[in-house]
Amino acid sequence: LVRRSERLPLAFSAVCFVFGIYALFSGERLILLFFDIPFELFGKLWFFQYYIMVPAVAWFIHCLFPEDGRLPVYKGLAIFSAILAGLTFALPFSRGVDIFSVNHIATAATAVYLIVKIILALRRKREHALSFALASAIFILAAVNDILYSENLISTLRISSYGLLGFALAVSVMVSRRFASAYMQEEQSATSLRRYSRSLEELVGERTAELETQTNKLEDGIRYAKLIQDSVLPSMDSLKIILPECELFFRPRHIVGGDFYWAQAIEPGRGWLALGDCPGTGVTGALRVMRTISLLNNAITHENPAMKGINDPASIMSWLHG
Repeated sequence: LVRRSERLPLAFSAVCFVFGIYALFSGERLILLFFDIPFELFGKLWFFQYYIMVPAVAWFIHCLFPEDGRLPVYKGLAIFSAILAGLTFALPFSRGVDIFSVNHIATAATAVYLIVKIILALRRKREHALSFALASAIFILAAVNDILYSENLISTLRISSYGLLGFALAVSVMVSRRFASAYMQEEQSATSLRRYSRSLEELVGERTAELETQTNKLEDGIRYAKLIQDSVLPSMDSLKIILPECELFFRPRHIVGGDFYWAQAIEPGRGWLALGDCPGTGVTGALRVMRTISLLNNAITHENPAMKGINDPASIMSWLHG
């Protein structure tokens, strides 16, 4: 509970714990059935359980409706109650009785804080605000009755135990419903997230399959272009007719490309040799290479009437560019 960002369960547990202590010290004083406590210590402990009840209830109210009024009143009440508790244990019991009457200020402040919180929650239509308002009304009426009774202003009975019991039961139902609703929302969100994840996985699978198909087609096209390009490039045997001791290293970046070599033997040790680079990469460059090699073959074999009698490289290059 301490590590959760939601402090309401911890605050409600603290209130229930305080109410349990109150039940042990009030009414039939069940605490005396288990422990032999001197009268003066029992009186100080009885005061103490009232002192811790005030900040505990204020803290619970703050956690129940944290958006309605962000002023941490419960911290001030906790400091005030701690001072009263320290003085009660430090001073004689008779002085503790006088100090206890001061605690009514903290009780009244808690009641005002509770009323303000309820009004804000009702105006802003917070969840379970009406149920909490009814439970708080029972609690406040019981607390006011006990205060007036302790001051001998009215001749009734102490009914704070019944008020606290009704308050605790009502708040327990409200907190349970709130967390049940939050749990259902989380389950719905998790279900929606799982459904969205499955649909996303299916979509990714479809797109991946399409991408693989397109990639395979592209690779098949590139491999086919390589076969065509290799068929027009001169073989190693053709090169060795011109350069018997030559070695060849030819590795295009994208399997095929615009780089090429060309050779046409005239006789052993003599012939035409060219190294070139056509614009473009991949299949585009390979297509231009095949076109260029075809033109070179056409030029050198003099199948083109315009090239008859021309044997110098400069004239061949000029004809190619023309």
